[in-house]
Amino acid sequence: MADDPLGALEGFLLSRGFSVERRPKVVGLSGLPHTFALKVNKGQQEFLLDVVEKPEDLVKLYGKAYDLRGRSLLAIMRIKEAAPEIL
Repeated sequence: MADDPLGALEGFLLSRGFSVERRPKVVGLSGLPHTFALKVNKGQQEFLLDVVEKPEDLVKLYGKAYDLRGRSLLAIMRIKEAAPEIL
């Protein structure tokens, strides 16, 4: 489970009746495709999930969010080890 947290999340969402797509490409208003970790749907609900490991990843997600205005995006934080300044 710890080796594939997205797999565990995918299994949980599927058990709750959601459909899940891994590594979807979604075209933004700019015409550029954006890749996410997961795309989750249930009825009219849809959201896109991405994994954030570094501050730069959060900046990239902001750029995707801006290009995909009106879409629901979620960030999943993956922390491998605490930075010394946080301790």
